[in-house]
Amino acid sequence: MSATTDLQGAIDHKPVMRSTKRAYAEMQRCVKSPSSVTKGMLQSWMDVVADANADVAAMVRHAAAQKERRLVDQAILADEMRCELVDREANAALTAERFRIMLERDLTAGRSLIDRACAHSASIEHAIGRLCPHPRVADAVALVVKEQADAASDAAQHSDAAQAR
Repeated sequence: MSATTDLQGAIDHKPVMRSTKRAYAEMQRCVKSPSSVTKGMLQSWMDVVADANADVAAMVRHAAAQKERRLVDQAILADEMRCELVDREANAALTAERFRIMLERDLTAGRSLIDRACAHSASIEHAIGRLCPHPRVADAVALVVKEQADAASDAAQHSDAAQAR
């Protein structure tokens, strides 16, 4: 009369509960009535108690296994999170180093600020264009930046000319 387990390893307590309830009811009847307990009834109760003890022990082992499995899962998750953080830090360091090299290269090439802005926006547009399946206007951001720079220089020339008069 031992308990059964399902596919996840959970123990079904219903057979044990039925047996212990039956034994308890028989014991109650014996207490209320003056009849004596037969050897067969006593043996049946002992069997029920032994099965219940075995099932309780199995349930305790199952609970301990679940606790251990949970601890292992938490340790695996913590290790994966630690690895992810290391990867993020490495990526941040690599990105910072690449940015430093890019800035040094741009500064040594003697390019102006507007040229660097246009070049960077073009590279960003190119990267976005590779991700997007729809056709995009080539260097749209670079064109806008260049137009704004031209407009600003024209405005500066007009204000210089106005001040000269």
